[in-house]
Amino acid sequence: MRSTVTLFFTLFASILVHQGCTPSTASGKASLSEDIRRQLEVVPLPFSVQQKSQSLNITSGIYVVPALVDDQHAQAGVEVFIDRLKMLGVSTSDPQAIPVSLDIQEPGTIRLTNGMDESYRLDMGPEKIEISASNYLGINHGLTTLAQLLFQFRNEDSMPAMSIKDQPRYSWRGLMIDVSRHWIPKEIVLKCLDAMSLVKMNVLHLHLTDDQGFRIESRRFTNLHNLGSDGNYFTQADMSEIIRYASKRGIRVIPEFDIPGHTTSWLTAYPRLGCGSEQFELQKTYGIFPNVLNPVSDETFVFLDQLFEEMANLFPDEYIHIGADEVLVPCWAEDEQVQKFMEENELISLEQVHSYFILRVQQLLKNHGKKVIAWDDALRSQIANGQPIIQTWRDHERSFEATRMGMQTILSKGWYLDHKLPLSELYKIDPEYNPNAITTKPDSNNWQIWDLEVSFRGQVNDGRLVLFGLPPQQTGIIQIMGNSSEISNVRNTSEGLTFNFDIGAGQLNARLDMTEDSLAGSFKIALFNVPVEGHLEGGSEISGSSFPDFKVSEPLSQQQKSMILGGEACMWSEWVDEKNILSRIWPSAGAVAEKLWSPSDHTSDIEDLYRRMDAFRGFLLQSGIDYQGNQNDFVKNLSDSMTFSSLSNFVVSLEEVKYYDRWNYDADHTIDDAMNTIADAASPESFTSVRFGRLVDQLLRDGPSLDVTGQIRLQLSQWMPVYRAIEHLFDKEQLKSVEVLALALSDLAKISSHVMDSRTLTQKEMNYYRDLKSNALRKIDGVFLAPAPHMIRLIDSYMTEL
Repeated sequence: MRSTVTLFFTLFASILVHQGCTPSTASGKASLSEDIRRQLEVVPLPFSVQQKSQSLNITSGIYVVPALVDDQHAQAGVEVFIDRLKMLGVSTSDPQAIPVSLDIQEPGTIRLTNGMDESYRLDMGPEKIEISASNYLGINHGLTTLAQLLFQFRNEDSMPAMSIKDQPRYSWRGLMIDVSRHWIPKEIVLKCLDAMSLVKMNVLHLHLTDDQGFRIESRRFTNLHNLGSDGNYFTQADMSEIIRYASKRGIRVIPEFDIPGHTTSWLTAYPRLGCGSEQFELQKTYGIFPNVLNPVSDETFVFLDQLFEEMANLFPDEYIHIGADEVLVPCWAEDEQVQKFMEENELISLEQVHSYFILRVQQLLKNHGKKVIAWDDALRSQIANGQPIIQTWRDHERSFEATRMGMQTILSKGWYLDHKLPLSELYKIDPEYNPNAITTKPDSNNWQIWDLEVSFRGQVNDGRLVLFGLPPQQTGIIQIMGNSSEISNVRNTSEGLTFNFDIGAGQLNARLDMTEDSLAGSFKIALFNVPVEGHLEGGSEISGSSFPDFKVSEPLSQQQKSMILGGEACMWSEWVDEKNILSRIWPSAGAVAEKLWSPSDHTSDIEDLYRRMDAFRGFLLQSGIDYQGNQNDFVKNLSDSMTFSSLSNFVVSLEEVKYYDRWNYDADHTIDDAMNTIADAASPESFTSVRFGRLVDQLLRDGPSLDVTGQIRLQLSQWMPVYRAIEHLFDKEQLKSVEVLALALSDLAKISSHVMDSRTLTQKEMNYYRDLKSNALRKIDGVFLAPAPHMIRLIDSYMTEL
């Protein structure tokens, strides 16, 4: 061991062109033993790792000679690698160090597209390190893995020799950033590209237009960015820089122009493109607005054709995303031109109008050499003959349905980073596994079918509720808009029918009054109370009723699996801006990246993910991705040198509420609101709490040990003095509402420490503890105290005397 380690890196980058050689791929069976896995701290996990008996003595360092790289793309990757090593504190200047050779079998320019060979082989021996790949993409990935290994062993004299063969599970491993609602400047986008390259993500999807802003310069239609934004947008020079920066890292840039809905910014600039003669203004609030393009006007398509010609020249990728989601169409039903078009073309529904619009836009883009991606809303428009890529955001079944129709898919359902879900939840999602598949065994002797009408924003959606068993405890299946979900916690009493289930955007809570043959009540999610009515259609006690059938999600065939390109993590920006967006994306996107890169049998161990993520978060920070910057700034602005540590200990123990629950604390939130509250400073997941919870689990499972007990006591000792140290800060506006949580943190820590010693509480202490538990579990101003449940488990398990 060395107190100060200087690593010198020799890179004899000899580019060898092999005529007729088979590309260096990681074909074969994935291989990663449990023993080797436990020695690695890399994200994502490689396809195959074989450890050798030797080790690399890294005291002599590594030397980089980038001038020897003849391939300009590989040269760019080497330059990125050198810069990364410098940020990690690794010297690259001593020519007496371990050589690294790069073997590129197909040097030169390649087009970034689906199905590229991104495999590589990293062979580390005691005398040299070799990276071989078909092209610069594999070389980049190999250098990234090497950088992570160097970071892992940065304080060691040596690191183990190993042979790594690696390749991605999916070819589409993306991150979507909404830059429209809250403006996200170029500098943040570039930071995200750096971080994406660290986890081998290869698609940046920019949501450029929405009701709140048109965020890309159009030299042909200047009103789009001048009137359709608040003055914040990417110039075409900015975007060209982003594209070049991404390409150097092997990342594609996909633009999204969301049409025909979510187009207030378009219509503010060019109102003639909409239905009617209404004048439009940029939206300051959020939601789904009925400001949509006229889907049949020739003027609309002439405009789109000219705009897409301009954008096709700016964006080199073969795909353009057209959104096509959440289209509210009451104006289409009321517009004389649309109605006349429907009559002349024998269209009987507005969905067919939607389909007509999408297919015509597809043809426009095809004329400019582009293909279409659309959100899964487009499936209802029967556009399979257009063969777009479908990006699924609502459920896996839509992805499976698209593959059955012969369309390629990208999964985003479950990977919405703005939901602030823990890594463990993100890691459970898999593009080939439907978590909502129906598994309930129906009770064929006791059942009822209720037809439902669910009203939302002027639209009535049909649904069905099937209940099994006898009251008061029942199970069931609910179907709304073609989606089916199990409900296992149905309570049916004289006070009404209640149940809840996860709809992917949070918990939907149902409360319905039931008579003999009718239902009435509401579904509540976040701020929305959606009216529901229903009537009894059939049942086991009703003569002539047929037992209900259910749409079962059949397993995917190999052909269908091949239609799944991969997935994207999505960061919508209603509740983030340039200050806190990095904290919402990273390190969370790393869990998604691993699910999309690593073989599926490598990605089932959630505990191991957290172990490696502990190290990876340090790697991110050392690589210049300061995802904690907003939190640190919040603490600095409210504290001084005497209170910084204690306030930080409190803030890092908080988590922001999940899904869309922030609306419960600020129903009038607008685009102009400053993102400087305690909820904006809190993390999506408190890793301090995660580590503490894992220690408590280990203690309760395996019994006391000096190591585990000592670590628990150390953490409790850091929490116990927090409240007293920062008590005087709670007169500040940004902290006053959460004082009760700070008190709960300190007092729960004190009680935890006490019961670990005495295993008892007096009656007075017990009474206080009961009240404290209630306060500790509260959600206040968009945050909650993440370690509270872990300390409560610890206390309750330790007490032997009430």
